[in-house]
Amino acid sequence: MYRLNSKRLKVKIFFSFLLIFSFVSFQKLASRNHGGISLQENDHAKKYQFTSDWFSSKIPIWEKVLKSFKGKPNIHYLEIGLFEGRSAFWMLENILTHSTSRLTGIDIFPKHIEERFYTNLKISGFEHKVTAIKGTSQKELKRFSENSFDIIYIDGGHTADNVLADAVLSWPLLKEDGILIFDDYLWKRNEYPPQMRPQMAIDTFVTVYINQLEIIHQSSQVVLKKRKKSAGHFFHIQQYVYDWLQKKLYLAENMEPIKLSEAETRLIEKLIKSRAFGKTKYSADNELFNNQLFINLKNRLKLDIKRKKIVR
Repeated sequence: MYRLNSKRLKVKIFFSFLLIFSFVSFQKLASRNHGGISLQENDHAKKYQFTSDWFSSKIPIWEKVLKSFKGKPNIHYLEIGLFEGRSAFWMLENILTHSTSRLTGIDIFPKHIEERFYTNLKISGFEHKVTAIKGTSQKELKRFSENSFDIIYIDGGHTADNVLADAVLSWPLLKEDGILIFDDYLWKRNEYPPQMRPQMAIDTFVTVYINQLEIIHQSSQVVLKKRKKSAGHFFHIQQYVYDWLQKKLYLAENMEPIKLSEAETRLIEKLIKSRAFGKTKYSADNELFNNQLFINLKNRLKLDIKRKKIVR
């Protein structure tokens, strides 16, 4: 009888151990899959004084688009709109991990926000890597030299004029192949007129600077990659570049010329002019898709062109 009970006891202990081990392993896996350090875990560990969280949902995207910068030396990050520092401290803990990497932030800092940010900065232990500037972004951005930053995050004033000014002033400061992140692309789109929201400004910026960038993510945030500046009459069409003045199409990789007939050249130019406002991807209207010459050209050049959606 004693042996039987002892055996049952050992079995219970064994299964209890398995249950606890499985739970702990699952928690670690869940934290890893969430995307780096869980802000909730880190908040608890360092006791940051955050009153709101508009950032945690963006972590998977940031990890994806910024992974090439992670742990690299001399990465310089600029954040417009520090607030309490939630995104800034995540960057310091997950991307700007090399001892030579630095963070610069700009904020108008209302008094209670300023106190909370500096309290959090002290808690973070990263005072030596952070330069926080109190002032308006349109004034302070003019103090930096061109090509100063690898990553820029625009999350300051939310009206279209403020967002557009921040973007235009920030762009020369960003290095080639650098990343520019806009926040709140879809913010209050059903509540406020366009001039009171970032979306109009972001779409305008993308449209005007189309030859200098590519969109690598677009949802509630828009992430742009800066590419080598080309003349204003060069237009990127997927794997090709079209020179509007010379009326010539080239393979972007090696600038090998692509032979076009006069009719095909007109179709390429019509495609360029039909690009939707704020978009980098091309879509063709029904007139082009009903043109057999365009279909043949699209197939020959292996262009991924979709039919433009008609909004009714």
